[in-house]
Amino acid sequence: MPMTFSNCWKRQIAAISALDAIMNSVTLHRTVTVMNPEGLHMRPADMVVRAAATFQSLIELEREGQVADCRSMISLLTLGAMQGCELILRVQGPDADTAIEAISHLFESQFNES
Repeated sequence: MPMTFSNCWKRQIAAISALDAIMNSVTLHRTVTVMNPEGLHMRPADMVVRAAATFQSLIELEREGQVADCRSMISLLTLGAMQGCELILRVQGPDADTAIEAISHLFESQFNES
């Protein structure tokens, strides 16, 4: 099907509707603690990114006012989260309940490093 003005307009409306659904959904918060000895380094950050990519929700971690997108390895690593560091996990979107449980579980299991 060729891209027409009408088709383009319909796609933009669908994208705006999806964004509106996310923005109007409830945001869930949970405090997670980095318990593994090496902190939130490359391997655990990769696990967070891969898990976050399976959800539609917006997933973020915050440390002392600095917010990281959980779909970005660089963003997560810039948090400098060492062992014992508490982070605020924020999830907003249609599958927020499942997403917050999955990401929290990674922290609770020490990213399978123990």
